[in-house]
Amino acid sequence: MESGRQNFSFSTLLKLSRALEIQPYALFSDKNLVHYQEKTPDIKFEVRERGLISGSTSAYEAIKLFQDPLSLGPGWEISDEPPIDYAPLQKKFLPRGYSSPPDRIIAFPTIGHSMSPTINEGSIVWIDRLDLQAREGQIYAFLLPDKTITIKRLVKLNEDHLIVDGDNRDTEARKGEELRGYPKTVFLQEDISVIRGRVIWVLNKLI
Repeated sequence: MESGRQNFSFSTLLKLSRALEIQPYALFSDKNLVHYQEKTPDIKFEVRERGLISGSTSAYEAIKLFQDPLSLGPGWEISDEPPIDYAPLQKKFLPRGYSSPPDRIIAFPTIGHSMSPTINEGSIVWIDRLDLQAREGQIYAFLLPDKTITIKRLVKLNEDHLIVDGDNRDTEARKGEELRGYPKTVFLQEDISVIRGRVIWVLNKLI
């Protein structure tokens, strides 16, 4: 096409966009092409009180939502898969400086019942990966000795170890696999933080 030997047509445009996995209109932009999975969307919400909110003036931030669920039970291994979607969160609920470094705040679905009723199975949690300071009463993503991740509440902070537990106080639930052995002792390590981030927001599934 650049040499003029082949005519440009709309069908050719569609073929190019499909091959590059981008929207057709992106071919007419002077900006660098970005794969749709790596591009942060321009979120638009219809808010009655404020009208249309979008772009840099939006009250919301697009947070990457990853497919791997975070376990509310024994633990879950996290893969390196790219995010599957974006989970919007109001900027006023985000910590100061949340956008630096990139992906400081990430979101995950949850499985398990050990944190009910605070966090139900099928909910979405937003995690601040830079908030690693241990504070009693806060909920964190903990790295277990088997290299899996679990969501639990920090109930006791000691010099060389943490005591973590689930919020579910149901007698039968406490006997199940998810809460067997809890409260659990998590020993602190010198070379790696056992706290992988703090849960800053929860979108709870009620049904």
